Amino acid sequence: MHLVTYPNPVLRARAVPVRNVGKNERRMLRQMLKHMRGWKGVGLAAPQAGRLEQLIVAELGDRTVLWANPTILEQSGTQQMEEGCLSIPGTFVEINRAACVWVRAIDEDNKEVERRLEGLLARVVQHEIDHSRGRLIVDYGQPVMRQDAVSKCGKVP
Repeated sequence: MHLVTYPNPVLRARAVPVRNVGKNERRMLRQMLKHMRGWKGVGLAAPQAGRLEQLIVAELGDRTVLWANPTILEQSGTQQMEEGCLSIPGTFVEINRAACVWVRAIDEDNKEVERRLEGLLARVVQHEIDHSRGRLIVDYGQPVMRQDAVSKCGKVP
C-alpha cells in the first residue's frame, strides 16, 4: 500500500459506496489501519491509498473505527482547529467543523452502526468523509494555500 499525495487526481475523485463488507474489504480496512499507524496518522480514507471506495479508519486512544460508507446524520456545535493531512505533508489549515456528529456506517462485521462522536474523533471522521467526496483541507483555506501545497508536494505524477 502506498500513500497518495496531493495533487494526485485520485484525491479529487468521489469514492463509491461499498456494497458489502466482505473478506477483501476487511483486509483493506486492516491494511489501512496498519499503514496509518506506520505513517503516524490518526485517520485514513481509501482514496489516500489509491482505492476509490468509501472506506475509512481512525484511531484515537482506545477508540478505533473501521467503517464503510460513513454518513453524517446530525451535527451540532462548532470547533475550530488546525488540521494537517498525510496526503498533503507540511500543510496545515484552520478549519471549522462540527463539534459533535451522529454517524451511520457499516462496520468490519458488515453490520450497520450508528455512533455519536465528539471532539477530536468527530473531527477526524469528518476529515476522512471529506476524502471520500474528493474534498481536501486546502479547500477550506485561501487559494494561495493550494499553490503552496503543490509546491511542497510536487507536480501530478
